[in-house]
Amino acid sequence: MNNTVKLLSLLLCIVLVFSFAACNSAEEDKKGNDSVSSAVSEEASEDAKDEGTDEPSTPSFGFDKPVASGTDLSAKEYTAVSALPETSIGAPGDAMEGYTYIDMKSGTLEMTGIIPPSENMDTFGRLYFEKMGEYSAENSKLGQCLAGGRIRFVTDAETMVLYAQMGVVYKLNHFSAKGAYGFDVYVGTGTDRTYIGEPGNHLTDPTLVHSVVQLGKGYKEVTVVLPLYGGVNTMYIGLPDDASVAAPDAYSIEKPICFYGSSITQGGCVTRPGLAYANILCFAMDAPCYNLGFSGSAKGEQAIAQHIASLDISAFVMDYDYNAPDAAHLKATHYDFYKTVREVHPDIPIIFMAHPCYTLPTANDDTRTAIVKATYDKAVSEGDGNVYYVDNATFFPEDYRDLVTVDNSHPNDIGHLLMAEAVYPTLKEALGK
Repeated sequence: MNNTVKLLSLLLCIVLVFSFAACNSAEEDKKGNDSVSSAVSEEASEDAKDEGTDEPSTPSFGFDKPVASGTDLSAKEYTAVSALPETSIGAPGDAMEGYTYIDMKSGTLEMTGIIPPSENMDTFGRLYFEKMGEYSAENSKLGQCLAGGRIRFVTDAETMVLYAQMGVVYKLNHFSAKGAYGFDVYVGTGTDRTYIGEPGNHLTDPTLVHSVVQLGKGYKEVTVVLPLYGGVNTMYIGLPDDASVAAPDAYSIEKPICFYGSSITQGGCVTRPGLAYANILCFAMDAPCYNLGFSGSAKGEQAIAQHIASLDISAFVMDYDYNAPDAAHLKATHYDFYKTVREVHPDIPIIFMAHPCYTLPTANDDTRTAIVKATYDKAVSEGDGNVYYVDNATFFPEDYRDLVTVDNSHPNDIGHLLMAEAVYPTLKEALGK
């Protein structure tokens, strides 16, 4: 019994000794951590002072801070809507009373990213209607979609009406209706533009958009972003009868940035058109967008390369890869596509990129990426000093790739934003901004 008591007493003493030592160690660690935290806090405080601000830092995306043009919009040369020539005005049968409807085929309001209807057999589209026989059947139909298209004007109107009799409309099970064939409306100038909404009745009637949009008070520059996977047969902007309208500011980069590629390039699968990576980039650069994404049918056809070569553009982002049927087809067409554009545009920057990966790249992914990179390397070796390569491995954080896609084939809103962030520094460098 005595031996048992002695043993228990000894064990109790050992426990007490170790507990005391652990407490002392924890206290020392706390002091050390407090000292480190204090030092870091003081250093951060000094950095904040050096930067001339006491305000806490705020999250930011990988673009420059938005900057308005600084134009006094009230000083522009305005035309009363009621004084517009009759050739500018349309009269849809269900026009809203109190609004004058400006026909978008008249050329009265600026429209970029598509071929002017006056030059395209009175149609809206990204490809020439009279040349449809030269394109594949898929590209001919998708060419009627208006991805990249924009309407811009300045007005004192507090409301506007968007009227569009829809033509081709793609209803897709992995793509929201608003993202596929909706419209977006922004106000603002320069790179400082604010999304204010979209006409929503097309969600119940995909054949017709006819909605009032609130613009707010004062003079403002309005941008309407056209559908990614939808086309229109007729389109009007309705402004109050007592409103005035003026031309928008010139873009900082006046000629469009052209993009060529797959359904991803066309905008699949964002929740609204302004969030497609090509649109994000062109807003960030303050440039018009010419989007030649063709869902499932961007196969490096020379007819499309020649069409791009015919455009007056500031830069070309060649996102061609995903729709090539196999690596052999990609290899046989990729360099030739680049060369067709380069021969007509010897001075514009051309940026190469391969498709995004939502898992670790497969052997096929690596082969395709290598083919794209080989075109870039060959161009450099031939003395082309105005080509750039964006590594597709930089698009998405490896540990969070499951957050960026809707179906492991197409990026969602987050994915498009991250792709735009990855391309932006290169595009900015290429255009000298």
